[in-house]
Amino acid sequence: MTASLPCRSVVASLLLAVAIVGCSDSGPTATQGAGQAGGGSDVLFGFDVGFGSDDAKPTSDAGAGPVDAATAVDGSPDVDTGESGNGCDFPANPAPGEPGAACEQASDCDSSWCVDSPDGKRCSRTCIECCPTGWTCESAPGSDTVFICVSKLKALCRPCETDAFCDDLAKDALCVQTGAGGGFCGAGCIESADCPSGYACELAQGQQGAAKQCVRKDADCTCSPAAIAAGDSTTCSVSNDAGTCLGQRKCAIDGLTGCNAMTPIAEVCNDQDDDCDGQTDEGLSGQPCQQSNEFGACTGATTCDGLSAGCDAKAPAAELCNGQDDDCDGQTDEALSGQPCQQSNTFGSCPGTTSCDGAVLLCSAATPAAEACNGQDDDCDGQTDEGFTDTDSDGLADCVDPDDDNDGALDAADCAPLDLSIAPSATEVCNGKDDDCDGQTDEQDALGCQTAYADVDLDGAGDGSKNACLCKPTAAFPVLIAGDCDDGDKSVHPAATESCNGKDDECDGQTDEQDAVGCTKLYFDGDKDGYGDATLAQCLCAPTGAYSATAAGDCDDKVADVSPKAAESCNTIDDDCDGQTDEQDASGCSKHYVDGDKDGYGKPGSELCLCKPDATHVVTQAGDCDDADAAASPKQGEVCNGKDDDCDAVTDEVDAVGCTIYWGDADQDGYGKPSDTACLCKAKVPYTATKAGDCDDALANVSPAGKESCNGKDDDCDGSTDGVGAAGCNTYFVDADKDGYGDAYAPTKCLCAADGTHSALKPGDCKDDDKGVHLGATEACNNKDDNCNGVTDEQGAAGCTDYYIDNDKDGFGQSGASQCLCKALGSYTATQSGDCDDNAATTKPGAAESCNDKDDNCNGQTDESAPGKVTYYLDNDGDGWGVAGSSQVLCKPTGKYTAKNSGDCADSDSAVHPGATEIQCNNKDDDCQGGDACNTCAGSVCGGKCGSSSPAGTINGPCLIELIPGVCLIYSTKDCYCDGYCQTAGDCCPGYATCCK
Repeated sequence: MTASLPCRSVVASLLLAVAIVGCSDSGPTATQGAGQAGGGSDVLFGFDVGFGSDDAKPTSDAGAGPVDAATAVDGSPDVDTGESGNGCDFPANPAPGEPGAACEQASDCDSSWCVDSPDGKRCSRTCIECCPTGWTCESAPGSDTVFICVSKLKALCRPCETDAFCDDLAKDALCVQTGAGGGFCGAGCIESADCPSGYACELAQGQQGAAKQCVRKDADCTCSPAAIAAGDSTTCSVSNDAGTCLGQRKCAIDGLTGCNAMTPIAEVCNDQDDDCDGQTDEGLSGQPCQQSNEFGACTGATTCDGLSAGCDAKAPAAELCNGQDDDCDGQTDEALSGQPCQQSNTFGSCPGTTSCDGAVLLCSAATPAAEACNGQDDDCDGQTDEGFTDTDSDGLADCVDPDDDNDGALDAADCAPLDLSIAPSATEVCNGKDDDCDGQTDEQDALGCQTAYADVDLDGAGDGSKNACLCKPTAAFPVLIAGDCDDGDKSVHPAATESCNGKDDECDGQTDEQDAVGCTKLYFDGDKDGYGDATLAQCLCAPTGAYSATAAGDCDDKVADVSPKAAESCNTIDDDCDGQTDEQDASGCSKHYVDGDKDGYGKPGSELCLCKPDATHVVTQAGDCDDADAAASPKQGEVCNGKDDDCDAVTDEVDAVGCTIYWGDADQDGYGKPSDTACLCKAKVPYTATKAGDCDDALANVSPAGKESCNGKDDDCDGSTDGVGAAGCNTYFVDADKDGYGDAYAPTKCLCAADGTHSALKPGDCKDDDKGVHLGATEACNNKDDNCNGVTDEQGAAGCTDYYIDNDKDGFGQSGASQCLCKALGSYTATQSGDCDDNAATTKPGAAESCNDKDDNCNGQTDESAPGKVTYYLDNDGDGWGVAGSSQVLCKPTGKYTAKNSGDCADSDSAVHPGATEIQCNNKDDDCQGGDACNTCAGSVCGGKCGSSSPAGTINGPCLIELIPGVCLIYSTKDCYCDGYCQTAGDCCPGYATCCK
């Protein structure tokens, strides 16, 4: 795919560069050799750029040279994002310097391009055709004609705490939350094809908003080298039922650490926020609690002083008579009052109950005393007046008993004090006694009496209203039978026969009742219609109640309108009692018609007046215009079929079933006026259009099929005039800040005129909410891309400062290697120059000179006045000993000045020096102590004195020498003869033969 822009200008090239990186304020760092186009160092699209030496300049074969003329015109190469296996990918296992290999600086890469990636700095390459997946082909730093592969997923999967952190690394990247594990940077995407393997493009939630992001699917995010180097971190949490505690995870050398959040626990009294809710020891004070023991339970409130928990409830105690609730049961001094207690002495023991007045416990018992005849239990033994006479054995001694026979009457008022059955309060009984002591015997109403009645007419039955209860009949009340209802008429009494005479002959409370002598047969007429129920008849002296009809025949005696004389009505009743119900032409009947086609409508002229349908007359509605066609009736909807379906004498009228909506189409352009419709079985002028939407039915060129043009009309009837994309429109860009430059990445509109935010005719605004930022603006040091060239605060911006290359970060840069920058960038970090060795942080102006063969302080001299210098002596023979008086003070040996010790007396003989061993009789001062020591050992015989282990003339004995008279020393352990002749040439030391005789 070839990317191109319509404008062949420098501006177009810049816009393309911005488009390639999405106006990012940040991105991967790229370093390259100083021989590239543009030279020096710069920041492009947020890439941190540094330069190497001329030796790192790529050849034209690498694609870094000028591109062809077609590309150079608009600054955009043929770009293909590429797929795996098509030659776009970097080597699977790159060798050092190859694309994809790790790097630290430009010189590490064969291409001289070292860029940031999610896996740390990697060597890149120039691109003309394509780049690996996840990389994009973009303009190289400082050049519009050289393009290199840069990673577009730098932020992906890096631990994060804010969206701003991710957005700073890669524009539109959010800090995507993964739950308790923390947040990890995503990458802006449109579809999953925009994401690398193992990621999917999904709507994801960040810290401040949501957007589509590349999100890790098949594994957890890990720490990239860049994340480890930066020490990236993210918040995390540990949750359980007790709460949620926050912590942090961080990228360390071994990868992402675990969450350091504490595990929440239920709050305990320890002056700590155990459940991580921001409160300490909450809910532990003031809660109900108890102190319990064998006496009860006292309630209080919990306490917490930050160190220990407690309960302020008091300890329960046994209840005391003190006005307090000692055992906390809600009662005061309970069980102390009303308890059994006793007063005792020689006469006995009296029981009582305790009482508590809140201070003193008292006993209510009486004091025991000797028993006296007084009706009291004086000695509290449960007996009263024991030992005194009780004639009636009623428990009361005679001395205190006022009723000896215990009949309830005091002896003074009792007419028979010793007869228990006789007393003024006794009931008189028919027994021939004066039971109630009133002076009369068996008087009226005595117990056991009988009711006797007066009988004036002497018919043997008495008047019930005149009676008395007597022990036996008297002249005034001679009979014991009552019931005479007329005690002045001897023919009237309970045993007489009832007759129709107006009397209650038999005294049963009724007069002339049913079946009395002389009665007439009458029928029950419940509805008072003059006809009675033949099954209900009585023989009465006169009509009584409903028995009033002398004629029978009523078939419903509950309804007055039903009788042999009534007219028949439609009511499901046999009104005239003729044995038929609701017959034809009954009152209330309705016309019923024959319905041959069973469509609910009858044939006119076939009617009968019926109370309900019969076998043929089944409907009450007429009007069927075709009683042989069930589809034709007044209830049917009209159908487009050429018939009068609804029997209204009209065929296929408007709105018939199956009709088609036709719109009025005055201009005959095929589109009708929306408000003018008719549903017809077939088109009929002016209703001929089958489509609506014509907004001007007088103009045939105006309709939904019309072509919108910039002419002030709604040509296509879409509700808008001169709409987006109308013929003759111009492309307008969103210009929110009204600076005359539009947002090249916001959707454009082709409009007839500026509309709202779409008001700019030219693009080039990379920050459309800032009027001072647009293409052509003056770049200033303000952390903005003022001129929208894809670079923020680039070299030479207004307010910039001269920064020098400071590779060793010692604060001093290389003289002559500077750029005017808004802030330190790449290797350009020093604001002071003068560093004479920019690869050594200890070498800079003002540094202390040391013995290192370097000009540490950059003053043009080496190792001057360095501490730690040593005096070295001239040592020609290299024996480590020099000549006194011939020396130099140096940081290290130089030339022949190598010896730290002096005193060599023969500097041309390496065997002679102060540390050597003097050898006898060799004409040398071996140890430089003055002269040659040569002893002749006169008079001594080594073999005799010292050679006891090696007698003279024996083999394998040690060579002995007598340097000091009388002391025989082992000079050499080489095997030799004592006469000086050695077994092997040179084994015996010089001078030996002269000493050993």
